[in-house]
Amino acid sequence: MIELRKYQKEISNECRENLARYRLCYLAMEVRTGKTLTALEAVNYGAFNSVLFVTKKKAIPSILKDYESLKPCYKIEVVNYESLHKIENKKIDCVIADEAHKISAYPKPSKAQKQLKSIISENPFCSVIFLSGTPSPESYSQLFHQFDISGSTPFDESSFYKWAKKYVNIKQRYVAHGSTVNDYSDAREKDIMQVLDKYFIRYTQTQAGFKNQVTEEVLSVKMSNTTETIIKRLLKDLVFEGKEKTIVADTGVKLQSKVHQLCSGTIKFDDDSRAIIDKSREILKGIPMNERRRSQGKNTADSVWLWGQGKAPSFKTYKDLYNLSGAMISAVDLTKGLGVYAGLEVMTVEGATGYIDTNYEGKVEAAKEVLKNHNFVCLHVEAPDEAGHQGSLEDKITAIEDFDLKTGQFKLSVIGLRVESE
Repeated sequence: MIELRKYQKEISNECRENLARYRLCYLAMEVRTGKTLTALEAVNYGAFNSVLFVTKKKAIPSILKDYESLKPCYKIEVVNYESLHKIENKKIDCVIADEAHKISAYPKPSKAQKQLKSIISENPFCSVIFLSGTPSPESYSQLFHQFDISGSTPFDESSFYKWAKKYVNIKQRYVAHGSTVNDYSDAREKDIMQVLDKYFIRYTQTQAGFKNQVTEEVLSVKMSNTTETIIKRLLKDLVFEGKEKTIVADTGVKLQSKVHQLCSGTIKFDDDSRAIIDKSREILKGIPMNERRRSQGKNTADSVWLWGQGKAPSFKTYKDLYNLSGAMISAVDLTKGLGVYAGLEVMTVEGATGYIDTNYEGKVEAAKEVLKNHNFVCLHVEAPDEAGHQGSLEDKITAIEDFDLKTGQFKLSVIGLRVESE
């Protein structure tokens, strides 16, 4: 039988008091301080017979091992968030929500949040323990849907939108094609924690006696006024018109890419031409080294391409390693670059944008054509991921549905199945 540390026992007892008083407790303990053992011990005093522990899939074996080591007086079912619909026993006395920030999506709740809330609603006296070292990593708005899974939530508001009117400084944010959406990220920490603080038990690695600490140092480089002006205009209007060229960022992917480029001192235009914000091309044009290389018929160093702080990797191609050939189909430069280094044929598909308006049909046809000459094709679709970055649940759903619908027949044909029309 495992023996808990002194502070874990103390926190377990404090957690029990919260459960007895509120049916809620949030263990905001930093990584490696023993959140799991503390929570398992907190419900091990006879008040609970059946516990549901929800976590990420890869953590299930270690949680079951801790449970067996404790030899507690209750039965437990451990599932991952994606398998909540599979739970066998819905008569639950207590739910332990590990990595609770996973159910913190806003303004609309995630699928897992709604499933967990449904399970708890069938057990009106069910207690809840939240576990997370980062309860609200991006915004305090993330706390509403976490607490909302419990019938004992301290918030009176029945929806996030009603709650936000009281606790959030709601702003407007520009998205693709010039439209705007409400931005709920600026939640008022003081007002929210005045309600929630009594449910939280916090514990740090320093309190636990950890000796090693990570020291971060941020190095800042002043941005030129020209670059700052261009970025601000792009963020506002999604387009910047210069004297000779126009920068267009009419999708989320393009906006992210253009801002990244500009922050690194470069910009790539839609006609494939490039500009170096620091005018390095003019400076390098007449340097002695270039004149010497030009006279020798060698390539010259014509510009500075500021991108990241790493160095070019060197590794064997896919063909060299496995004697197989393949191709990459993607709208994202990073993925295309990986294809180049892997020795794959990198395909360019007209209308491939990296968002929900991408040319799925063109990608599918290109993939079919590729397989006539190659062993495999990597067909990359960015839309679902980008919709997540934009915080748009509607676009996320659309992206996933479109992916299934518009690439489904291709996937079935590859494995030798025939799609019959209804």
